[in-house]
Amino acid sequence: MFNDNQTKYFLSIGSTGSFTRTAECYNVSRQAVSKAIAVLEEQVGQSLFDRGGQRAALTKAGVMLYEFLTDELGRIEVLKEELNNIKIMDNESLTIGFHDFLPVGTDMSGFLKTSNRKYKVAIELKRYSPATLFKRLAGKRLDMIVVAERYAAHDKQYEKLKIGERSTSLIVSAQHPKATPDATIADFKNEPLIADVLEGESKTEFKARIQKECAICGLAPSAVIEEPNWDSAYINVRMGRGVMISAATNRLLNKDEIKVYDIGAKDAVLCFWRKDTGREKAAEYARFLKEVVGGISDDYGK
Repeated sequence: MFNDNQTKYFLSIGSTGSFTRTAECYNVSRQAVSKAIAVLEEQVGQSLFDRGGQRAALTKAGVMLYEFLTDELGRIEVLKEELNNIKIMDNESLTIGFHDFLPVGTDMSGFLKTSNRKYKVAIELKRYSPATLFKRLAGKRLDMIVVAERYAAHDKQYEKLKIGERSTSLIVSAQHPKATPDATIADFKNEPLIADVLEGESKTEFKARIQKECAICGLAPSAVIEEPNWDSAYINVRMGRGVMISAATNRLLNKDEIKVYDIGAKDAVLCFWRKDTGREKAAEYARFLKEVVGGISDDYGK
């Protein structure tokens, strides 16, 4: 609606109260400033300044326009910064997202952040669902993802590297009457299952994921209790309200409050990246995950 000169002259006069100082600031004549403001006032159909005193004071309409333009310019600066960050990330770094089973919010995150000084990798510390990870990878919101093999989309458009394995366990309250040393997964087959909904996961995706998990574990739960996050689900298990399928490392679990039963199923952990991503850098970081982090496997941190 307004040209750049109108906007900058108006904001300058609004803050300084002076047409003369504004003209001096932008190295133009006072007449040029007055003309630009006159055109602006004609456009909005309102007087923007009270010129009766020694200082040009904003009218009520002027205050409203001043606040609006100040807010909009602030938004533009924020947008410029975000766009610049995207440009920097596109040119210099990789953005990587993790499947829900990785404890990236604890000790793992600190290790990965330290490594990023060398590799310039932005870690998304969220418990993404597998479906969301592949959507974000395909949409170029992520440059690389780490996901369990059984959820992997075996698509030729991606490059991949196996970086480790992980095992899955059933978590049960230590106070559960069936939680004996010689208990098996079959003893908890029909117990209510407590599961957290993952980042970006739809109802349909949540249901499909739980069905697949139950099939692998041989469970037929009497009910599925949805929780908003892993911590809430874990607390409910500790309180004896149901059982939970998890691949969290044993070091993250309080053995005095819960019992952990190995399901006996191991799954490969795969790293995927698009072929149009910086292939050499992506491959180098994938090898780093495999060789240095220990594949983010069950033995991580031992």
